[in-house]
Amino acid sequence: MMIRNYLMVAATLVLTLANAGAAASTLTGRDGLTSYRLEPVIDPVPESGYAAFTVKVSGVGADEPIEVMGQSSDYQYFRHRNEVEVNGSQKLQNASSPQLVVLPVRFNDHSDPYNRYQVGVKHRGEMLWDYGTARSSSGSIKPQAFSDKLVLDASKDLDQWHSFDPARLPADWRIFTGFEQVTLDSSEWQSLSAAVRYALLDYARSGGELEIVAAQDTSASLLGLGMIRGDQRSAGYGLGRVALVNEASFTGRSSGGVSAIEQGLPEVASRIQPSEPAGPLTVIGVVVLGALIGPFNLFAFTRNRRHRLFFTVPVIALGASLVFAAAIFVADGIGGSGHRVAVVSLDPDSARASVVQQQSSLCGALFGSSFSTEEPTMLFDHATMTESQGSGVKIFGGRSSGSTKLNEASGREFSGDWFRSREKQVQTVVSAVPSRNRLALVDGAGLAPQVAPASRTVVNTTGSTLNWVGFVDELGVPYMATASVEPGAKVTLQRCQLDAMRGEVRGLLRDHMTGAMTTGVLRNLVSGGRLLAFSQNAPELCIETLGSIDWETSPVVLLQPAIAE
Repeated sequence: MMIRNYLMVAATLVLTLANAGAAASTLTGRDGLTSYRLEPVIDPVPESGYAAFTVKVSGVGADEPIEVMGQSSDYQYFRHRNEVEVNGSQKLQNASSPQLVVLPVRFNDHSDPYNRYQVGVKHRGEMLWDYGTARSSSGSIKPQAFSDKLVLDASKDLDQWHSFDPARLPADWRIFTGFEQVTLDSSEWQSLSAAVRYALLDYARSGGELEIVAAQDTSASLLGLGMIRGDQRSAGYGLGRVALVNEASFTGRSSGGVSAIEQGLPEVASRIQPSEPAGPLTVIGVVVLGALIGPFNLFAFTRNRRHRLFFTVPVIALGASLVFAAAIFVADGIGGSGHRVAVVSLDPDSARASVVQQQSSLCGALFGSSFSTEEPTMLFDHATMTESQGSGVKIFGGRSSGSTKLNEASGREFSGDWFRSREKQVQTVVSAVPSRNRLALVDGAGLAPQVAPASRTVVNTTGSTLNWVGFVDELGVPYMATASVEPGAKVTLQRCQLDAMRGEVRGLLRDHMTGAMTTGVLRNLVSGGRLLAFSQNAPELCIETLGSIDWETSPVVLLQPAIAE
């Protein structure tokens, strides 16, 4: 069976990139001898997430520094008169061979005709841009070389699919985050390198849907999809889903995916409210300042010596500025505070973990807003709220005026307006990190005992204190325990009803995360063969962003395929 591979985009409209469709773009230097060929890995680039390009350079020495840059510009002159730019950059390590670059793509309003996405190359002091204009279109994108059966079947939802060549897929989970669903043929799934398969599984654990189209009698275990147990054809995996789909029943429709996690404001947004402007004190301060500069200055400081006004007015203004600045420092402090919640999906087999973290913070005075992460990380900025806007949340890019610039370099270095003084930030942070943390059954009963015991024993080797632990065996029998479990300690789980466990999980998560994330967590209970845990505060499992933010709460949910020792 030959089937083309596709990714399903989340929105109803499809973003295309001028000069960067099926054909590559070529930029030529001013000397006429240097050229840079950029070819998209996924055609067309997504509306949100990351765009991947292969870059081939000609006429350049192997050790010459070259930087490839991408820019998403969201101009909203008619509605808000503001500008939002998301800038990404990556330096090429060696210009002698084609290089992969992964650049962020972000737009506030996908239907805005003023959106623009462009890719450029910086080399020898010269900046070359491919001025491709990102435009939204409701027209269909017909997949290339799809099987005749699926092309002729009008029930297949093909209008929103992007195509790619599996042989060119890089081992980078970020390039899939702009899509709800990734579909592969089983033979091509098996042909992928282990690194690319791990990247796709990282994407699934982060909330994506991975579908492998195969014959009806194909075994999931033979495809390395151990998370699909027994006779099941799909299973919750982290916050996402992995499915083995029969070609005859393949619909081409997605039920959510990564984009569902980014839609709407995280629950933690309500935990932070902007401080109220000190209206009466501000009025009093302005009146006092006016009195000092006006009558008091004229009739006390400079009486009969008007030339002193050239000295006293600046001094009074400077003193007032220092007083106001001191008042702001006292009221708002330095740095900031916030709340965050994370879902950490562990994979003991690959010693990796996917982290989806939602956070909200309110900053005081900031002396720096740049930060870095240890692993490539995706940041999605949901909303920014200034004190002058009261309690009304403005969606990303929705300031009444001004500009926002969000900069990212190689997925690890972040600068610009991710954090602003005296403003509220609401963000989703996604990353895939190496991890030896895990939970394990140690009672010797295995994952699917013939006779379900009354209790099970689990050891905590995560390095964090857990407050609730649950287990659903491969036969669907649930167990749970509410207890404080220190790192390295064991806990006994008692058999319970699945509805009781589901209610317990909902209660734990109700005040911390959105419905989309809660649904992803609960899907693991139905799949079976899963270990779950909840920690009221586990900052060591979270992704650190700006160091001057004091995170008051850091609850964490752990999800993991069950293992027995």
